[in-house]
Amino acid sequence: MSAGFQAVVLVCERTAAKSSLSVAVGGTTQYVVCQLPDGRNGLVVSRPAYVLSPESEAVLDAVAAPFDYGLAAGIWSLAFTFVVGLYLVAKSVGMIVSTVRR
Repeated sequence: MSAGFQAVVLVCERTAAKSSLSVAVGGTTQYVVCQLPDGRNGLVVSRPAYVLSPESEAVLDAVAAPFDYGLAAGIWSLAFTFVVGLYLVAKSVGMIVSTVRR
């Protein structure tokens, strides 16, 4: 399942003029100016990005949910009890088999 797609997006960055989006107007090069969140001016640049699709929101929200330590402890306890129980059963069967051999 794809969570999104690759696209070229326009972002506002504090960058050098040579890598920014430019528009030729009347024979001169004009740069597209934008305002950064800190109030300074930046230039619009194009960047490749991975854009998330709206359909993947539920999956990504489930992955980002906080870790449930109580549930993890319960699963670990169940698995540990199963392994110890299996060991005890195998040990008992081994003792019975060794007794029968003698």
